[in-house]
Amino acid sequence: MHQNEVLKMQMKSTRDQQWLAQLLNVNIGAQFFVSVLPIYRKTDGDFKQMARIQNAFDHWIEDTHSYYVQRKGNTYLRLRS
Repeated sequence: MHQNEVLKMQMKSTRDQQWLAQLLNVNIGAQFFVSVLPIYRKTDGDFKQMARIQNAFDHWIEDTHSYYVQRKGNTYLRLRS
C-alpha cells in the first residue's frame, strides 16, 4: 500500500471518529436535527458556520453511504454506532 493511500485511510478514520463523537448523545434509532450536535450549538447563531457544519455533516453521510446516519428531509436518523 502506498503512503498516500495509508494517509487517506487515516484521515477518513479520524473524520469518522470526529462525527461519531458528535453523535454520542443521539440514541440509535432516533430522529434528530443537526442542531443537537455539540459542534453546531457552538456556532453562536453564525449562519455561515451553521451552514458549513451541516454541509460537512451531509457530505460525511454521503461518503459513508448512510452507514451511520440517514438523512430524511430536514431530519436525520441515527442507524448505528
